[in-house]
Amino acid sequence: RLNCSAVLAGFAAISIHGPALEWWLCEMVAQPSWVVVGLTALITAGAIVTGSVRDGDSPPWRNPAVPTAARVDDLLRLLTTAEKVSMLQAAQPAVSRLGLPSYSFARECERGDTSGRTGTAFPSGLALGSTFDPLLINEVAFATAIEVRANVNVDVAAGGPFGSSCFGPVSNLVKDSRWGRTNEMIGGEDPTLSRILARAFAWGLQARPARNATFDLRMVSSIAKHLNAYAGPEGYGYTFDKTTRRFNVNAHLTEREYREFFLPAFRGSAEANISGFMCSYSAITLTDHLDRSNNTPACANPYLLESITRGELGLHGYILSDAGAAAFTAEVEISPSAGHWHATNRTFGHGFANSPADAAIKCIEAGLDLELTCCGAPEVYPTLVQSIVSGKISVELVDRALRRTLPFRFELGAMDPLDVQARNPYNRLDARNVSAPWMLGLARRAAERAIVLLKNTPIARAVVDATVLPLSEGNLKDKVVCVIGPNANDTVAQMGGYVNQHPLYVSTPFAAMATRLTNVAREVRLLVGCSNYTACPHFDLPSIAECELSVVVLGLTNDARSKEENGDACGCPYGDAIEGECCDRQDVQLPGKQAELLDTVVSATAGRPVILVSINAGMLDLTAAKANPGVHAILNAAYLGMESGIALVNTLFGDANPAGRLPLTYYANISAALGKLGDSYAMHPDIAAGVGGKTYRYFQGDVIWPFGFGLSYTSFAYQTTIDKITRKKIGPCDNFTLSVVVQNTGEITGDEVVQLYLSLRNATVIVPVRQLVSFQRLRVEAHSEATVTFTVVPDDRFVLSAGDYNAMIEPGLIDVFIGGSSDPSVSPGVHFQIEVVGDPIEVASCPGGRSFHGTPGSPDAARWMPTETFPVWP
Repeated sequence: RLNCSAVLAGFAAISIHGPALEWWLCEMVAQPSWVVVGLTALITAGAIVTGSVRDGDSPPWRNPAVPTAARVDDLLRLLTTAEKVSMLQAAQPAVSRLGLPSYSFARECERGDTSGRTGTAFPSGLALGSTFDPLLINEVAFATAIEVRANVNVDVAAGGPFGSSCFGPVSNLVKDSRWGRTNEMIGGEDPTLSRILARAFAWGLQARPARNATFDLRMVSSIAKHLNAYAGPEGYGYTFDKTTRRFNVNAHLTEREYREFFLPAFRGSAEANISGFMCSYSAITLTDHLDRSNNTPACANPYLLESITRGELGLHGYILSDAGAAAFTAEVEISPSAGHWHATNRTFGHGFANSPADAAIKCIEAGLDLELTCCGAPEVYPTLVQSIVSGKISVELVDRALRRTLPFRFELGAMDPLDVQARNPYNRLDARNVSAPWMLGLARRAAERAIVLLKNTPIARAVVDATVLPLSEGNLKDKVVCVIGPNANDTVAQMGGYVNQHPLYVSTPFAAMATRLTNVAREVRLLVGCSNYTACPHFDLPSIAECELSVVVLGLTNDARSKEENGDACGCPYGDAIEGECCDRQDVQLPGKQAELLDTVVSATAGRPVILVSINAGMLDLTAAKANPGVHAILNAAYLGMESGIALVNTLFGDANPAGRLPLTYYANISAALGKLGDSYAMHPDIAAGVGGKTYRYFQGDVIWPFGFGLSYTSFAYQTTIDKITRKKIGPCDNFTLSVVVQNTGEITGDEVVQLYLSLRNATVIVPVRQLVSFQRLRVEAHSEATVTFTVVPDDRFVLSAGDYNAMIEPGLIDVFIGGSSDPSVSPGVHFQIEVVGDPIEVASCPGGRSFHGTPGSPDAARWMPTETFPVWP
């Protein structure tokens, strides 16, 4: 160490005073760490101020040996009311007089570090959901945590604020896949899938293997979004067009529908002990319990935030608003200076609160701890200072909010003295840990496992044997291979929403195919065909008759170009060609002339192999392509990210055997099934209104492909025997165990996603037609078999009683299907029937009560935590 006494004289000469600050500056100069060098630059720029580096000189809130709760209390004792209120913003300012640094709670991380200057572009949330692979998603989240912290360290060194709290997973469910944000949703349309995958993601993102002398250190803190009944629509056209409903959607539904469908998806994040939740723009009206929620915005909803989220789900952390959602509980005017130059209407909101000040009071009383702002909406929480002075609310409400947020800053190490920060291994992460080679390999593996094979048929003239896929390089020797369509070589189309916009590279199908067939094919030809990207109002395909293999890449895009071309955060200048935030679709047809382009390729190539790759998240009506014998194979890619092209080409050639599954229902006629795109949140069928139920759980009509469907290059069969059922008749509180043998009857090793569905035959209330309870993705060698065992607990098979909606176990028959999708008519599988005997009983009265499977610390938790030793830092 340097002699700090000698250095202090120099500090005094330039008028730097105060023992804590002087000692900190002295020790900072003495530290060799690059992190401290970065902090030196910050101090010089006046960006942040921190405190003493010596525990003996530190106040209790700076001392890591003091329990976190006591550190929070000490800090609250020192802060003024105005300073406390300033810390209710997601961008918390520094408090210079205390040496309290600034902090940001606003970072996107649902698929890599979206907010970083660069980062790994993992597949979209829906694509990750298509993998049906919790362990893979756990790995992606853990890699994301490393990347977030590394980028944060780089930001701090460059003068930015520390902020290692980020948004992910996205647990909202898709009730209608015309919703533009479908690509973000990790669980698609199923609450069980979302619960399990969100739990795996949250555990991976919040992995805390590093320790110092006093407590575990968090790498990041995770914020799941968006509480709770939030599933579009958000408008057609621009975000700030007068037709938008984005900021004032009111979800009308029964509490049964809310608890059956929307609420369970968020349970997984709570089970993972997530740091916080983000509340949404939508309001909720429980039509059968108006006393609980009647047009009440989510961020000002005490029933949602306190009774359910903190009471039932057990959240111990904080709740943060979606961007501007606190202001939109009132009606507020968007600032013209926000850059929304084309807006025809600038006043938005629910009108639930009378003014911005009233909005702030209603939100903080309801349990909203942090306000996130954007879009030119006014900040409303600063008005709380005057509300406290005037006696309208107590400062204790502000203290309550800070007691929920500040502990995470301490657990991240952001409040520690510099000598402690220097020992924090996470502070050694740097740019070498962003898009590291193992991260890129993980992104490719995730993309490959997300691809869904929807069709694979024999071809009449054999360039390859039997089914068109997998391709063989030998059969393409000296051939002309054409990669066709608007998404064939468009990097933007591979990415989707909420993705890092500056990855090291983006691989397209054409580029990857050209690389693969170098010195093999006579030519790999790019024929974009369409004008104006996926809108495709016109197309032209010269020389297509020469194509001996055609890979046609069509679909949609989540088009970031609209931000640049239209000067807005959101927009869809190409109508139904785009799906994205604030851009819902009116129909599900292939946009523009894309369908004609595909038909032209099929006709011109006269039976030679044609492969359709559809890049989309929300469903597209591919009925014609499915039925067309000239379209030999169809694959779905729900925005695979930077490794998209390589993953697709690897799959086409069989390096990766596809086993992804659709996390959505592809309806034969979505308008007839779900009606006009609107803001109805009712899930159950309404016979009188002629409306069918939404999602596979409630819909019973015709589909193109069912939820959970996906093919493989191999084939599987299921077998079981009656003695593998532990019980045929069970009591209300009994578990039952089912085993199946999955046989790979083909010639190629492959993955099968084994799915277990229940149907409650004798329920006394309306229940789903069929509901996913559990699933397992497993690899089975060719001509081999594997046994899969599921245990079904009471909490997997309850009904919600009439009136009070208690979770009840009722007597009666349970039909069980274990197979390869939700539809036994199109997938292999086996059937069981279980009979529950005895009197009805509340699940809470059964041993174990409401089961929170895999709560951290339980034996099950280990299987969801990273088991591989990752090269965390050089």
